[in-house]
Amino acid sequence: MNREDKLIQETKNYYLNEEMIKMGEWGGIYPLDLDTWMTEDTSYYFLKEFGIGRSIINICTLNGNYIEQNYIPISYFKKLFLAIGRITKSNFLALEKKLKKFYPLKLKNKKIIKKNSQINFKKVSNSALIKRYQLNRNLIHYTSIYDQFAWTGDKYWEPLMDKVLTKKLHLLKDSTEYSEALFILTKPREISTTLEEKRAVLKMALAVKNKKKNIALAAQELAQEFGWMPVFVTCGKPWDKKYYLKELKDVIKKDLIFLQKEYLALKNYSKLRDLAIKKLVTKYKINKKDLQIFIDYGLALDTRNEAEYLVSYAGFHLLPFYKEMARRLKLTINELRILFEDEIAACLKGQTKAKEIIKQRGSIVAHGYDKSLKKRVKFNEKDSRELYNVIEKKLRNIDFNLSGDKKQEIVKKGV
Repeated sequence: MNREDKLIQETKNYYLNEEMIKMGEWGGIYPLDLDTWMTEDTSYYFLKEFGIGRSIINICTLNGNYIEQNYIPISYFKKLFLAIGRITKSNFLALEKKLKKFYPLKLKNKKIIKKNSQINFKKVSNSALIKRYQLNRNLIHYTSIYDQFAWTGDKYWEPLMDKVLTKKLHLLKDSTEYSEALFILTKPREISTTLEEKRAVLKMALAVKNKKKNIALAAQELAQEFGWMPVFVTCGKPWDKKYYLKELKDVIKKDLIFLQKEYLALKNYSKLRDLAIKKLVTKYKINKKDLQIFIDYGLALDTRNEAEYLVSYAGFHLLPFYKEMARRLKLTINELRILFEDEIAACLKGQTKAKEIIKQRGSIVAHGYDKSLKKRVKFNEKDSRELYNVIEKKLRNIDFNLSGDKKQEIVKKGV
């Protein structure tokens, strides 16, 4: 058995013997889409920023429905939570500093992605096409770790926040006051892309309602600025002028004073957020360390959401790349998405044939990380099927999807 076969067997046994939690199931996600989060680079970047690599296995069934499932070993959550604790142990502001790095990175990457997509496909060579494609992907491999950090680590903060709210602020769990305090304290200071788009729609609606803007022109401008939002990993449809025409027509039906009030609230979002938190801190005498728990949680969730929007932005600019690469390889777009990123590059270089890879891939493909959480391992169809059947069976036996107590136990151990 050579080194690679040995690694595959060891990784397979690792996943077969671990107790797993199913983190989600999505339709329409192909192997290529998963490379957004599942390359060796993403695990390396995750390790670099948060002190731990990735431990996840993705299984994609290619039977016409294209269902993607992902699972994480229970043992990984304890390691991840300990890693988060180590970041804040010596300096309780350290995690906030790490997470805030995302925002300037997002702006920088959006500019690079947009410029990188300005290409004449008729003149570009295969090697130049690969280079530009890989630049888009490499930028996303780094920023996608923020999405994965909150997705896998959000339970770390729940018992900590609950302890502050119930034991120190003496709020009744799940009461209106409890929920309102939690909502305000975890609000990020940066306005989200969702609210930014809503603010832009309101601004345009007010301009149309006040006869300062033509509705068709307003719709076109909104489509150009925000049409990329629903694309995700190239599998969503962009919002166009027609979409925003309908949106604006619905919005301008509302009362002018109501629209102005909503717009001003979003225009002054950060200021109002700061005032609301200051009011709560004063009312309950919340100390800085306790407040930081909520700030970190809010930042983790916000950077996750914004990282997903950056994936959509990059995916929107990938659409013409996919069309051109599929044309050159004589594939449909969906056939292209059955390949992995490195396989597309190899095919364009003439090192292998796409149709042969697709045929060998079969009806199911699994890939995960080895026990060291560094190297990605791809499994053949037979091993993928075995992993899927065993993991799903153990999930049903353990019943993690329904066992809140078990999840809470994991969280407590991790903290």
